[in-house]
Amino acid sequence: MRIACMGLGKLGTACAERLASNADLAVQAWNRTEAPVPGGVTWCADVGRAVDGCDAVLLCLRDSHAVQEVLFERGAVAAARRDTPWIDLTTHEVDVARRLHNMVRKAGGRYLEAPVAGSVMPALRGELTMLVVGEDQAYETCSPVLTTLARTVFRLPEPGHATQLKLLNNFVLAGFLKVLGECAEMGKAWNLDPCHTLQVLAAGAGDGTVLRGKLPRLLSDDFRPHFTASLLEKDLRALRRALGDPAHTDPLGATIEHVARFSRAPFAELDIAALLDPDRALRAMVRGGLHEGGGTR
Repeated sequence: MRIACMGLGKLGTACAERLASNADLAVQAWNRTEAPVPGGVTWCADVGRAVDGCDAVLLCLRDSHAVQEVLFERGAVAAARRDTPWIDLTTHEVDVARRLHNMVRKAGGRYLEAPVAGSVMPALRGELTMLVVGEDQAYETCSPVLTTLARTVFRLPEPGHATQLKLLNNFVLAGFLKVLGECAEMGKAWNLDPCHTLQVLAAGAGDGTVLRGKLPRLLSDDFRPHFTASLLEKDLRALRRALGDPAHTDPLGATIEHVARFSRAPFAELDIAALLDPDRALRAMVRGGLHEGGGTR
């Protein structure tokens, strides 16, 4: 099965590498700017070459604008074979996600709305959680791709449902990081080491995939970005726009304001692990930028 990966950011590159580890998949990739590709992945210089002859195409782009540009302005759907399935991992605006089902169908393709929970390391291990809306035939065709990338796949009935749940998931992620960071800061008033506070919370009420993934990176001063606060802020603002009703936005607004602090310098290029202990992240930067020795990719 031949797969094209469109978008080689952090997550897109990890997905391409994971897919290339499956001997049954031939993987080729394209990015809007030239980018290094993982071993076993063939670089394609243009959109048409990337999708030519592919059985499915994986999209992993920054936002709704980028997806629409690649699909329609750059002519990716037109260049692909008719009825090619498009697996879209991008986190969209809800209204755009709904429209893309019909837009891709009218252009001759089949669309799978498929945002994921998880970032670089879960992708490399094939442990993403994937939320999927789309036609049965497209889903079955893409099953080898989905099961290579994801440990858990939820199929959902209506266009937009996958995106709505992804945005809610990222609100939980942001709120969790906010509370944990605030607890670490409170502990400083009692001369508690923030790392000790977070380690205890990770063994108690704070136990979960977030701390299990981020705490080892924080302890090794590895703040290289797998998922940045600017991307998290983008998703929270999309959730706020989708909700519309101000009655639902007050706690969301406070969380957006908190995350937005980390979308700007000096934290802008750091992983969201910096939200757990901003002072430690800043000290790591002063000592020499993003740590390359410890932690994980």
